Amino acid sequence: MRAALPAEHRAAFIEHIDNTALHLIGKVLADWDARARALASPAMIAMAQRIADERAGRSNPPATASDAEIRAIAPSLRP
Repeated sequence: MRAALPAEHRAAFIEHIDNTALHLIGKVLADWDARARALASPAMIAMAQRIADERAGRSNPPATASDAEIRAIAPSLRP
């Protein structure tokens, strides 16, 4: 697990494991496994960066449709 994480996250992983009760180790390892997989995915990194930029005001949020536009296309989406 530790080797799957980027170097800057390894110390936090070790500290978290060291400070976790034995009966919670499985949950903690599962959480870190999910983090390692996300950090290995360029698409996840790009999405996280986009969200961080939007929240910080460094980029425009994605365009959203108005209520009227949604109502206009809704009938065509029904089966």
